[in-house]
Amino acid sequence: FCNSPMKFCIFQCNFNEWKKDSSLFYKGIDSLLYLAEKLNIRIIPSLLTDNYVGEKDTVLADYVAHTIRRYGNDPRIQAWEIYTYPGTKEKNTGKLIKLLRLLFNYARFEFPNQPLTATPYVSVKDFSVGFDYTGALVHGHYNGWNYMVCKGGSTPELCNLIWRLSDVISFSCKQSAMESGWITSLAYRFGRPLICTEWSPPEEKDMAPPFIFLAKTNVF
Repeated sequence: FCNSPMKFCIFQCNFNEWKKDSSLFYKGIDSLLYLAEKLNIRIIPSLLTDNYVGEKDTVLADYVAHTIRRYGNDPRIQAWEIYTYPGTKEKNTGKLIKLLRLLFNYARFEFPNQPLTATPYVSVKDFSVGFDYTGALVHGHYNGWNYMVCKGGSTPELCNLIWRLSDVISFSCKQSAMESGWITSLAYRFGRPLICTEWSPPEEKDMAPPFIFLAKTNVF
């Protein structure tokens, strides 16, 4: 995802490649960062997904720590996405909570100059025709989490933990403007900068409104 004026791209890292040959893994990242610099784009490495949740927690934490240690002062990296969509495959929420706390703990002890984040696996209920979504979010109302949809091992509690642990709040946007605005407003409650790590509206006609909304609300 690239957004003006600050252009950045999410890069999905492969833990298995690091496990097999860390030197070759880092050479690949070095090449990517070199290309990003030429194109004037910053990179957000996405380090883990549920694909690797079967590994020992400490091994995953070491991978996160070693990678961040190597590039923690690299200006070509915009941020670190520690984990993308926890709960898509792993149904044990308790295991995910324990793992995420460990990963963020290991990452912070490397003292990177870039912010840390993770993207929760959540969406918003489709609004009924005529639903006043802006009025429903007026200060003093209690709407918010009640319209959130969590599947698999993802829960509102897990999403809340992820956003509390993060330096910048990450979310994905795959719905129309109204639903995208709802999750954005909820994410804003944490009082930190927002990053939309994935944006894919349901239909081509739905592309412009969410993009305009994200730009107006200063979501990167």
